[in-house]
Amino acid sequence: MSATDKLLFALALTFISACDPEEVVGDPEEEAQFRCGFATCPPPTGNTKWMGSLHPISPLDTTWSEYKGITVESLVHNGEVALAFGATEGNLWADFDGPNGTVRRTGNALVGAKFILNVAGEQKFLYIASVAGWSPVDPYWRYGLLWDDDGDGIAHHPEEACEEDEGNNSRKAIVHGGFDIDTETGDVVARKNTVYFSCYRGAVGKAPLTSKGYGFRPSELGLERFEAVLRFILADYCGDGNSWTENNTPIYYEDKYGIGEGGGTFTDAVWGLNGALCLGLQLRLYTYADIECPDTAKPPLCASVQPQTLYSSLGIIWSRKP
Repeated sequence: MSATDKLLFALALTFISACDPEEVVGDPEEEAQFRCGFATCPPPTGNTKWMGSLHPISPLDTTWSEYKGITVESLVHNGEVALAFGATEGNLWADFDGPNGTVRRTGNALVGAKFILNVAGEQKFLYIASVAGWSPVDPYWRYGLLWDDDGDGIAHHPEEACEEDEGNNSRKAIVHGGFDIDTETGDVVARKNTVYFSCYRGAVGKAPLTSKGYGFRPSELGLERFEAVLRFILADYCGDGNSWTENNTPIYYEDKYGIGEGGGTFTDAVWGLNGALCLGLQLRLYTYADIECPDTAKPPLCASVQPQTLYSSLGIIWSRKP
């Protein structure tokens, strides 16, 4: 947390009833009235405790260079070797030699493509087995990925690269470009020449998708706010990368970006750019007393700092339980 953020937070805690510090972004559409109740607007069930990285191969460097012990040796499709590859706003692309110059393949045209990887000195293989289409609601291509760590080809029985997303039997992934994530701390950092596959079951795969109850896209929010969203989905109350929830735990939320539908009765947490600003007494699966923050200051109880006012001033997301 920067010195400015610390000062604003301290002011909010000390003078919350007397003043409203400068807002982080926008105004909440509603201050005290929720837009719907449980019966008419059930909460999203995409809550998860997993980041969603395509272990152990997220991220991949697109310059054919080693990064975190992994090198993309080549990307092969229909017997042709790609000249370059990358990802733009959820769409994986690869360039190949064509009769009249470079030809770019994207979307369904990449079904059957194979990444040949060097992972800590051993050759591994990642196949694009299927691609589900782009839609205006969720403008991300969805990739069915197979992973083979002991040979090349279907005869070696490659396994699904993603764990099943409980509730819809999906094992697909989406792809991001231009950043990396520290899966231990939850920090999101910009990194050029990078693609990052993210499974549906994890927060990085769910967060951008409206169909999963969210719709927070890093290309629209920026990486700082996207990191804050991931901490909210993961219930990373201490801001240290530790999740305090389980998969598919129901949660309501409203936010400054007009994505969440509100609802709920009991405050789970108010979230700012640097994690939780305050916590409710009864959380998603735990109580306030259960939460331990060994390396950071534990956020105060929301009841002591008026969550509605804190959300209006410094918060960007207000999560609540049914």
